[in-house]
Amino acid sequence: MPHFCGGLIGPAADSPIITPMPHHTGSFCLTGLLACALGGCAATLSDRERLDASFAPDRAQAVVRLAESHDTQSIHKLVELLQDHDQAVRMVAILALQRLTGETFGYRYYDDAARRGAAVERWRGALREGKIVVRAGSAAQDAAP
Repeated sequence: MPHFCGGLIGPAADSPIITPMPHHTGSFCLTGLLACALGGCAATLSDRERLDASFAPDRAQAVVRLAESHDTQSIHKLVELLQDHDQAVRMVAILALQRLTGETFGYRYYDDAARRGAAVERWRGALREGKIVVRAGSAAQDAAP
């Protein structure tokens, strides 16, 4: 896995969730710090197992890797991570779900718990009713510039 010393995290379906950027000096932001934290961790567990890690950057990194590898088996767990106590984990979880499905169901990671909970219930309902359609794609397509 490449090491990212800063980057953009975004929902674009035609680009990786974390896009490398030239190294910037003097300023830091949430996405840059998150990208640095995610890029530097070594995987010892499978990415699916790491979704349950106690350390939030490990959970976030697992989400990013699963989305970049187009792992559709993890969608239920990604929906559960929308209620994670860590805001960064919630952010990458919704970006991953949006990338995989094209949907948000009105979820915003920064909303209060009640609004997030209502959106998570919409996600759960859509899963139960079989309304979630995974976008066609592959890790190779996602990695293309």
